[in-house]
Amino acid sequence: RLVGDFYRKVKKRPVRWYLGDPGMYRGFDLAVRSMKPGERALFEMDQPALSPSVDRFYEGLGFHSGIAGLPQLVYHIEEERLAILEDEVPEAELDLDSKTQRGVRAELQLLGYIVFRDRSPSGDGSKLHAVLHPGLPDMPVIRRGDLLRGAFFINRPFDGSLLVQNQLVEWRLGEDEGKYEKLGDNKEPLRPDGGHFVPKCVGQALLEVDWEELRQGALVEVRLRSGPELHEIAPMYARQFDQARREAHRRGRKGGAMCSILVQVFPPNFPGVEDLGGIGEAAGTVVDESVPRDMELD
Repeated sequence: RLVGDFYRKVKKRPVRWYLGDPGMYRGFDLAVRSMKPGERALFEMDQPALSPSVDRFYEGLGFHSGIAGLPQLVYHIEEERLAILEDEVPEAELDLDSKTQRGVRAELQLLGYIVFRDRSPSGDGSKLHAVLHPGLPDMPVIRRGDLLRGAFFINRPFDGSLLVQNQLVEWRLGEDEGKYEKLGDNKEPLRPDGGHFVPKCVGQALLEVDWEELRQGALVEVRLRSGPELHEIAPMYARQFDQARREAHRRGRKGGAMCSILVQVFPPNFPGVEDLGGIGEAAGTVVDESVPRDMELD
């Protein structure tokens, strides 16, 4: 029998991690070290280099690996293919209950790499910061107190699944972040001045860049091992999950799940909400419905 008789190829979304990341499967981390950008290669990874290599790390954080967007690599033989085996080997000899998946054959392609700065106090990679684009050279330098127009995306760090996003928002840098008053007509969180809610971590992603000047048009990313808590990115859930948050703090778990924070500042000539058609109609801070369930999961 061929491998294809029992297994099918499953395509996974692209994933991003830093070399040596304790939250990434050790097999994947070792494999890409032998690759160059654009290369595609086939690897066989045994179980110890997959889930067992990260289980203890996620147990220590208090979250499961799926919250970070880590690809799940546990598969089972389908009934149709199992029937092929049963026709050739007696069921008693198969003893399927005692069988575990030996490993995974993974075809990887290294799409590219980005250089981040390790801004964590202990230099352990728990807070990474990158300026993906410093902005347009002829645009003004971004400073605290500036009225900005831009977009932000808070994602699961590995597969980029969206948690919270706003494709077009105006706010005053260093002043409007974290302010929340009520929900709008479309259930979007709003500031007291009627503007769309902007989490504090969005402003911090810009303000904490101190190694070069950012100009309008800039794009930055921060990757956090312990991200903002639920009420900090989705304030409409603060009261509902306050008891769960207090209980998590009592058990010693502070901070939210791992995340990536991507912030772009648009140049002054970027179209406004009224000029963007579909995007303008959908403007507002959108929170994925899975966020409360995932971030409060033990």
